[in-house]
Parts: sequence; structure tokens; C-alpha cells
Amino acid sequence: MAGICLLSFSTSALAGSSRTAITGIPKIQGREIEQFVLMSFVSIKGVPNSGYPQRMPLMLMPDQYVAASEDNGGVYYQSKGGLRLVEDPSQILPGGVYVGKAGSPAMTAYLGDARNQAMPIQLLNHRPLTVEEMKKFQVAKSTAAKAPKK
Repeated sequence: MAGICLLSFSTSALAGSSRTAITGIPKIQGREIEQFVLMSFVSIKGVPNSGYPQRMPLMLMPDQYVAASEDNGGVYYQSKGGLRLVEDPSQILPGGVYVGKAGSPAMTAYLGDARNQAMPIQLLNHRPLTVEEMKKFQVAKSTAAKAPKK
């Protein structure tokens, strides 16, 4: 796995009906990125107007974040294990990270299941990931990689 340093972030990405399922491996700044692996916890404090309990602190868990869908601005990488509530880690919510495709990519957490095109996605734009938090993500390839040639 190789690390990726995402240098800046934006709060302008919008989740909308233009989201489509991933076909193939998505490109971020021209680089194919199938999935990320988060190496340590990232805390997201407070989720305003999310339809979930107000000011609910969430944790992005060390996990695989697999490309699930995309829109014109970026790719939705769905956490395999979900996001957790800080106060009650047994509470699991579907979600992941949205990564901008062009310019300096941004990472923003989201709630929802990006694999389901009918499900709305809630970007947590009030709190984009910092550069230090983004450095905790490693670029990875699928575990279903091709067998080596003999």
C-alpha cells in the first residue's frame, strides 16, 4: 500500500441524484484508486441537520473504504464496517469518505450507503478532514487481485 497526501480540502461537494455506480477503477487526479485503508481512528465532532441525533460525534474506523459510486466532482468510498458513534461504539451507521477528483483532492466524511443509488447521502461538510487526518488513509488495491503469473 502506498500513502497519499491530500493537500487541501473543500466544502463545496454536493451529494445529489447525479451519483452513479462505479464501473471500473475510479481516478483521483489521474491516479487509479480502488480503495483506501484507514490506519487509525478519525473523530468527527457533531453532525448538524443530519436526520440523526444532533451534535452526534462520529468515528471513522480503521477499515477498508471501497469505491462505491461517483458524481461529477468526486468518488464515494464506502466503509465496509460503517461509522461508529463515539458515545456508543456498538451503534453503527453506514457511511464513508467522499474524495474530490480534480485539483487538490478533498476528503469529507458522509453518512449513507453509497452503494445504493436510491439512498440519499449526507456529506458532513461542516467538518472536512484535516491534512493530518487524510494522511491516515493509505491507497490499496482489492484483495481479489490477480494471481501472479507462473
